[in-house]
Amino acid sequence: MTASVIGDGGASTEKSFTIYVAGSNTSSGGGGGGGGGSTSSTGTKNSGSGGGTIYSANTGAVATNTTSAADKVAQLQEEALAANDLFKDVSQAAWARDEINGLAKAGVINGKTAELFAPNDTITRAEFAKILMGAFGLASDAYTTSSFNDVVPGDWCFMYVESAYNLGIINGIGAGTFAPNALITRQDMAVMVARAAKIAGKDIAEAAGAKDFADAASIADYAKPSVDTLVKGGIINGMSDTEFAPLANATRAQAAKILYKFL
Repeated sequence: MTASVIGDGGASTEKSFTIYVAGSNTSSGGGGGGGGGSTSSTGTKNSGSGGGTIYSANTGAVATNTTSAADKVAQLQEEALAANDLFKDVSQAAWARDEINGLAKAGVINGKTAELFAPNDTITRAEFAKILMGAFGLASDAYTTSSFNDVVPGDWCFMYVESAYNLGIINGIGAGTFAPNALITRQDMAVMVARAAKIAGKDIAEAAGAKDFADAASIADYAKPSVDTLVKGGIINGMSDTEFAPLANATRAQAAKILYKFL
C-alpha cells in the first residue's frame, strides 16, 4: 500500500512501511495451545524520508467491569446506610436496621461489644427481660429481695427480672427458678411482650387477620392468646407463611424488630 508524501515545496514522493502486530493468538488441538503469531500489513508513512517499521504489542484480553449500574447504586445506598449504623455488623440483619439503631440510640439495647451487635445471635431470657422492660419503661430499682433463687440482688439483670415478675409479666419456669441464661423461645417472647404492652397501656390494634399456621398445635395453651394478639396486630410474624415455630429460639434482631414498635 502506498501514499504520497507532500513536501514543503509541493513535490511528492511515495514511501512505504510495514506494520507488525505482535499477537498472542492460540489454537486448540492435541492438548496444547498454539504459539503466538504475528500479522503484518503494508502502508505509507506520512512523514520522514524513508520507509520504517512500527511495532504494536497485543498483550491479550482487556478486563471489563461487569458491575451493573443498578448494582452500583445499591452498593452506594448500602454504604450510605451503614455509615449511620451504631454497630459494624447491623447489615447482617438489614431488615431490622432501623429497629436496632433506634433501640441502641434510646439506650434500651446494647451491643455484644462496643462495635458489634451480633444481630443473628440468639437471646437469653435475662437479656430479653432487660430490653423488654427498658422498651416499655417498666423497670424499677425499688426491689431489694429476689423472687428467684437463680437471679439475686447484684446480678446485672436483677432489676429487670424482679420488676417483670412483680408486674406479672413473667412467672419463671417453676421451683423458684427463672433460668436467666436459657435461650428464650418465640412463644415465651410473645407472652412477655403482650403482657408488658397491656400493663403499659399500649393498645395492640388489629392490623391483619389471624393466620392458620400449620404448627399451631405446637403453640402452648398459655401462649396462644398472646401469639394470636401479636400476629393480628402485625407485631410478630411466623418464621414462614405457614409456620410460627413457637419453640424456636428468638434472635437479637427479631427481639429488636418487635420491641421497637412500642418504643
